[in-house]
Amino acid sequence: MKLRGFVLAGVFAFSATSFGQVEPPQPPRAPAKVPSQISGGVLNGKATSLPKPAYPPAAKAVNAEGAVSVQVLIDENGQVISANAVSGHPLLRPAAVEAARAATFSPTTLSGNPVKVSGVITYNFVGVTTMSSIGFELAVAERTGKFEKNLHPKSLAARLPEDWTDEREILEDLEYEAPPPPPPVPAAPKPPADTERRFTIKGSPDHTGTMVAPSYNFGTLTGEAREQVRSLQASIRSNLAGDPKSEWHFRVGSALGNLVAEVNDPSRTSVNTSEIELLAATAPGGANQALIDGLIRLAEDARASDGSQEARDMLAASARSLKNLRVQ
Repeated sequence: MKLRGFVLAGVFAFSATSFGQVEPPQPPRAPAKVPSQISGGVLNGKATSLPKPAYPPAAKAVNAEGAVSVQVLIDENGQVISANAVSGHPLLRPAAVEAARAATFSPTTLSGNPVKVSGVITYNFVGVTTMSSIGFELAVAERTGKFEKNLHPKSLAARLPEDWTDEREILEDLEYEAPPPPPPVPAAPKPPADTERRFTIKGSPDHTGTMVAPSYNFGTLTGEAREQVRSLQASIRSNLAGDPKSEWHFRVGSALGNLVAEVNDPSRTSVNTSEIELLAATAPGGANQALIDGLIRLAEDARASDGSQEARDMLAASARSLKNLRVQ
């Protein structure tokens, strides 16, 4: 009996030694840190109220148009607390900023916590369509094979008179070369589970890290499409043959577009400058005097240019500013 008790005691002691070592409980994992501000990309479609900007008189006088992007910061209640224009025509920026400040959004929460949101609101100002602007856009496309950035040819077609059905159809059916395949994008490393954030950032940051609205470029026209644009220019000139003032404005726009497209070619710049000088000297009665004076100054600047990149950029900017002047 004594021996049996000894054996049982030994077994009990062995069991306690083998299974009695319990690991201490792990400390609770700290909750993921919730950021106080997130980036929302382009915010136009997320606004609960998005007032339209006024068209400033100074901008209207020169027919300024185009997209204006405004960087905004929205507080936890959905109110815009800061707004700053980051692109667009200088005469349109203040109106865009004022409109952006009045925009409202639904509050944004992340893991149940209210957060601020930064992003971009884009406003598109549309001026009065001029034959100069149409001539300019077509000339640039014909000479370079590309329309100006953010200009869709279908939107240009919509600016043409309604009875120009053939000309509209040409613009709507233009074909483009197949773009080269994009380079492969390396997969981003997956963040640890305890720091994963459950929101999506849209848009893309510029070199300062600021979120900016995407821009669009509709590719390079095929050789056949460029020929179609060339024929379209001739067709429009034919349509305007009975209206000397409009026909002159279209030719002015074409000359300005040619200058911009070929501003880096000194010999072509000289030819295009001569055409601009001729148009200024042969303006029909009632033509916009401000445009005539602008053409004369542009030609003088082109003749006096030192050929530097800065000078070429200034010539192109001046030509673009003239293409939208209204017909008087």
